[in-house]
Amino acid sequence: MSSFYFEGTVLDGETKRPISRVNIYLIDGETHQTIKQTTTNINGHFFFALGIHKNYEVLAVKNGYEITPFIEALEETYSKKPIIILLKESEAKPTLSALP
Repeated sequence: MSSFYFEGTVLDGETKRPISRVNIYLIDGETHQTIKQTTTNINGHFFFALGIHKNYEVLAVKNGYEITPFIEALEETYSKKPIIILLKESEAKPTLSALP
C-alpha cells in the first residue's frame, strides 16, 4: 500500500508569521469524522501521513484566535502542494469577574 502526505502551514492572518501549537484536525470529507489530530511546530508546519488519497476537511484551533470554518482539502489540491491556513485573532478578550 502506498503512502500519501498532507501538509501545510498556519500563519497569522495579519502579520503572516507562523503560529506554533495550533491544533489541526484532519476530518474525513464524507463521514465528517476526525481521522487524525496533530499540532503545528515552531514554524507553524503540520504534517499527516495518509494511507489513502481522498478528500478531507481541516479544522485549525488555537487559543486567542477564531476557530476556522472547515477547510476543504481536495485531493487534487493538497497532492500538488502544501496548504496555507490563515488564522484571525479573536476579537473577544478574556475578562475577569469581580471578586466578592
